[in-house]
Amino acid sequence: MVRRKIAEREKLKKIRDLVSAERVAWCLLLLALVATAIIRYRLLEFPLERDEGEFAYVAQLLLDGVPPYLTAYSMKFPGTSVAYAGLMALFGQTTTGVHLGLLFINAITIIVIFLFARALFDPVAAGAAALAYGLLSVSPAVDGMAAHATHFVALFAALGGYALWSASKRRNRLLWFNAGCLFGTAILMKQHAFFLAPFAVAVSLAQVTDSRREWRRNIIDGTLVTLGLGLPFSATCLWLWGAGVFSKFWLWTFDYARGYASEIPLSVGVGQFLANGAIVARPTWPWGVLALAGIVALAFLRDQRRLFLLSFLVASFLCVCPGFFFRPHYFIALLPAVALCIGAACHGLTLSAPLQQAAVAKRTAKRAGIAKAAKKSSSSMHAMAVSLAVTLCAAGISLALRADFFFHWTPQQACRMIYGTNPFVEAPGIADYLAQHSAPDARIAVLGSEPEIFFYSRRRSATGYIYTYSLMEPQPYAEQMQEEMISEIEAARPEYIVSVNITSSWLKRSNSRLRIFKWANSYIAAGYRLTGVIDIVSADRTEYHWDVETSPYTPRSPHNLLIYKLK
Repeated sequence: MVRRKIAEREKLKKIRDLVSAERVAWCLLLLALVATAIIRYRLLEFPLERDEGEFAYVAQLLLDGVPPYLTAYSMKFPGTSVAYAGLMALFGQTTTGVHLGLLFINAITIIVIFLFARALFDPVAAGAAALAYGLLSVSPAVDGMAAHATHFVALFAALGGYALWSASKRRNRLLWFNAGCLFGTAILMKQHAFFLAPFAVAVSLAQVTDSRREWRRNIIDGTLVTLGLGLPFSATCLWLWGAGVFSKFWLWTFDYARGYASEIPLSVGVGQFLANGAIVARPTWPWGVLALAGIVALAFLRDQRRLFLLSFLVASFLCVCPGFFFRPHYFIALLPAVALCIGAACHGLTLSAPLQQAAVAKRTAKRAGIAKAAKKSSSSMHAMAVSLAVTLCAAGISLALRADFFFHWTPQQACRMIYGTNPFVEAPGIADYLAQHSAPDARIAVLGSEPEIFFYSRRRSATGYIYTYSLMEPQPYAEQMQEEMISEIEAARPEYIVSVNITSSWLKRSNSRLRIFKWANSYIAAGYRLTGVIDIVSADRTEYHWDVETSPYTPRSPHNLLIYKLK
């Protein structure tokens, strides 16, 4: 009778502990969703930067029935632009619409990481992972307020990883195929995600086997993953071939991109990683410490979780590396793996509870069983409390380090803080002027890399070269691209030309070909008149001068944009 009562009490305590852990986990998930939503909602009007401008403009064209690569060239796969088109159809073709879409995508990713970590560890670890990802993904250290392609990579990488882990536990062939499709979709969002493919195939082939029959099953699973990986890309190629733009797609995303990705040598890349890695790590160091602790905790796991997570971490890191540019937003692709490592650290704290219980059991071997059960329960609750305290402490410190950005600055101030004198704050005003002074079917040309102007103004570009970086790079297509851009502008004879005199919009090098600048000077002088000057005098002051043909104005700053109208 006494033993039965003890067993019942132990069972009841376990249930209470589990309920308590579940409540803590759901509270952490809710905190992650609410905190990130508040931050993103407050900064919904954060001006679009270049990548966002490109995706939004191409999405705008898609919604008008124009396929990618036809009138807007890009070395990026079309996945993110297609995703933008879907989100903009739901939330509107505005800055607010784009960032509401990002808020939605971000929330789904947080939930997926919560479910993923819960399947791997325990409820509290899952809540910690969700909170970590949420706050890291909005950090200005990774340019988190902009809807970069890496946010979409992170979503599909987390979905793919969750499906892959579930497939490995259930040996479900549909899940293997789904995991491949999800990782294949991540690659469509950004080519960098390619490194997730060998990880997925390796996991499917490396299942524990003790018979020839099991090996055959592994090969079938690996084949399903491989087929899933190839399906999104194959479908995209068929779509673009049917739209008549496959040759342009291949030129930009393979032929040109291959040279672009090999531009920076490894020796320079190491320096880039150290410099940009420090920028990312400095304001997020509490989470970094927890992630490192999680990697250490993985060493004590004696099952397949250790190899699975470490492999996922390595594959995710490799997604940051192509081209050795290590731009801050590239690190977003690494965040799901980092969040899972943070979950592992919290799980490691709960793993210490059984060790404490063993010590208690030895000391109380001669005592009553009820006392033992109470000690075990208190040990488990103590570990959960420590895990929760560490997580909330890391969250509080990370928020406090950038409190001005998260809670005080306006969207325009926050944008200027991250992007300096890039003309992202000025782009809406320029676009408004162009929209008010031109017909809806008018063409405009932007001499520079500011595609957000086309999106804001809802005017089509006179040329497919919405970025001009490729024209300045030491790559074999540069001269051909300059000539093509010139011929397209001359054929379209745009009503307005925006000349961007900002270094970061061109990235001109000492060995860049300058044919485009010489042509622009003569072409504009022959057929256009200056009508507007946007002078970025300082980080907090921009002067707008319109109709300058009647009121001449000379820019005081080397950072300026000149607006020309067809005579």
